[in-house]
Amino acid sequence: MSRLAEALVLAASQDGLVSRSQLLKAHWPPRSIDALVTRGEFVVVQPGVLRSASTPFGRAQLLRSVRLRAPDALLSHTTGGQLWTLRSMSDRRVHALVEHGSSPRLRGVVVHRCRKIDPVDIVTLDNGLKVTSAARTIFDAASVIGFKRTESALEHALDRELFSVEEMMETVERLGHPNRPGSRVIRKVLASRPVWADAVQSELELRLVRVLVSAGFPEPIRQFAVDLGSFTVHLDLAYPQWRLGIEVDHPFWHDHAGALQRDKERDRRLTALGWRIVRITDTDLDEHVAAVVADLRALVALVS
Repeated sequence: MSRLAEALVLAASQDGLVSRSQLLKAHWPPRSIDALVTRGEFVVVQPGVLRSASTPFGRAQLLRSVRLRAPDALLSHTTGGQLWTLRSMSDRRVHALVEHGSSPRLRGVVVHRCRKIDPVDIVTLDNGLKVTSAARTIFDAASVIGFKRTESALEHALDRELFSVEEMMETVERLGHPNRPGSRVIRKVLASRPVWADAVQSELELRLVRVLVSAGFPEPIRQFAVDLGSFTVHLDLAYPQWRLGIEVDHPFWHDHAGALQRDKERDRRLTALGWRIVRITDTDLDEHVAAVVADLRALVALVS
C-alpha cells in the first residue's frame, strides 16, 4: 500500500482527518508528511492535524480535530450537550474544556480552562470523541444558556435517566465555586425544583409547571401513577389531593386517531374513579394561559 493510500485509509476512519503524531508513530518520515500538504492531497486544519482534500470541512471535522490536536481536551458546554442530544443546547460554537495551565491552539474552538476535571467528568463516546459527562456538561453549559434552558436540559437528562437529581447535586457540590461560571445558575435551577419530583417529559410540561407555581398552585406531582386495574397510567401532572390530573398534549404525539382513542379511553376510566382530567395543548399555553389558570382554579374550588 502506498503512503498516500495508507493516510487515506486512516483518515476515512476519522472523519477524513489524520494527525502528524499518528503518522510519525507509523514511522513516516517528516518530509513525507510535509509532502502530503505540498502536493495538495491533505490540508492543515489544526497545527499537526491534516484533512484529506477530498473530504469537505464541516462540524464533524472540527470536532474530530479537537480530539486529534489535543487528546486530553473534552468537548463541553453546549457542544457536549449536543453530543448527549440534550434539548436547549443550540449553539453554533464549538466548546472544549482543558485543564488549567494547558494552552492548546485550537482554531475555531472556544477553549475553557478549569482546575477541577475529575475522572468522573470524562466520557469517551463510541466514535472516539471525548466529552464531559452529562452532569458536568449541564453544569458548564449553564453559564452559556441561562436559567430556563438549563432547567429544560436538566429535566430532559433526568427523564432519560442520564443521572439522578442526587448525582447532579453532588456534581454541583464538587465543582461549584462563586467564581466558576454556571455555579449560580445551576444552584438556582436545583433550588427551584423539589428533589422528590420526577422529571417532566417535555418542554410544554415544564412551561406548565412554571405557570402553575407562578399562579399560586402547589408544585404538582409529575408522572403520578394511577392503577386502573388491568394496567397503570402515569399522569403528566397531578394534584391527588383534589383528584385532578393534567395531561399535556403535544401535537406530535396526539394528532392521530389511535392516540386520540387511547386518550379518551384513559380519561373515561379515570373519570369513573373520580378523577377530573384536564388536557392542555401548546396553543392553550401560548394564547389562553389566563383561561387555563382560571379553569383549574374553578375545578379546585369544586372539591375544596
